[in-house]
Amino acid sequence: MVSVLFAPRLVSAHDSNVSAIQILKQSDGFLVSIQTHVSKLADAEKISKSKLDKPTAQKLIDKRLTLRFVGASPKLKTTYMIFDEEGDMATLQKSYEGPIPKIEMDSRLYPESKDSATIVSVMEGYKVKLQFALDVDQPSYPSKTQVSIFGQYLKLGISHILGGLDHVAFVVGLLLLGGSLKSIIKVATAFTVAHTITLSLSVCNLASISPGIVEPLIALSVAFVGLEFFYPVAKEKWRPAITFAFGLVHGFGFAGVLHEIGLPDGSIPEALAAFNIGVELGQFAIIIVLVPLLNLATKKFKDQTQIFRQVMSVGITCLGTFWFFERLFSR
Repeated sequence: MVSVLFAPRLVSAHDSNVSAIQILKQSDGFLVSIQTHVSKLADAEKISKSKLDKPTAQKLIDKRLTLRFVGASPKLKTTYMIFDEEGDMATLQKSYEGPIPKIEMDSRLYPESKDSATIVSVMEGYKVKLQFALDVDQPSYPSKTQVSIFGQYLKLGISHILGGLDHVAFVVGLLLLGGSLKSIIKVATAFTVAHTITLSLSVCNLASISPGIVEPLIALSVAFVGLEFFYPVAKEKWRPAITFAFGLVHGFGFAGVLHEIGLPDGSIPEALAAFNIGVELGQFAIIIVLVPLLNLATKKFKDQTQIFRQVMSVGITCLGTFWFFERLFSR
């Protein structure tokens, strides 16, 4: 049971599609620890949660995760299974005799999900000897095109911002406000710097705000940029400062996702940097597509484009307001 403390971090992973496998060298053998969202496996296999006992959970994990020892047949000593309080997360531990052999594996823990991942770590004490990621596009190890930890978290960062409607709505709302290219760059930079600060502080456990506060505030920031189009509360030169303030809030939102996904021990700086870069790439993709389109449309169809900006800003205001009250009263 003590070895659970050394498992890769999947803090509050109830909404994530990321599992963790750790192979830990011990004095008399090695331990394989598998932490996964077993209730999602049950859903994929059409198994009722009421029937999800420990033997069934172990069968599900063994069915969807194949671990092969090459050139050796280590003897299995013990098997241990634990559930979290809600019965959603499961940790399966298998203890073997002998040294850690060469390993091959196939992971199909979440084949239905494009944002799924399995983070695998081979440990000697506190030192990471090998670490890699498996996902729906690359489910096997070894592979000529192995997904790195950096690559996996880069993908997660991109998919998070492009799949997070509130973050997208906030960025789009800022772009609808218009302004010079220099102004847009300042605003984008302010948002980037701000959410990088709070994301890093939160992940390093140096700062924390309850999701019950952060999520409604993010929604409020969306409503604000929508209303800003009609009722400007500050001059354009102050827009980066306001964006910076809201960026600090969004950073805590990004951090909440990383806490759910977890950061692999031994690669926290690399994974954090990759996730943040992924967020920036997603944000840049929105800017690089929308800004030229808006500028071109304004030149050719000025009146129609202004109406489009107004309609979009009304929609963003309504979405932000709806999300605010939904999140405020659902906590």
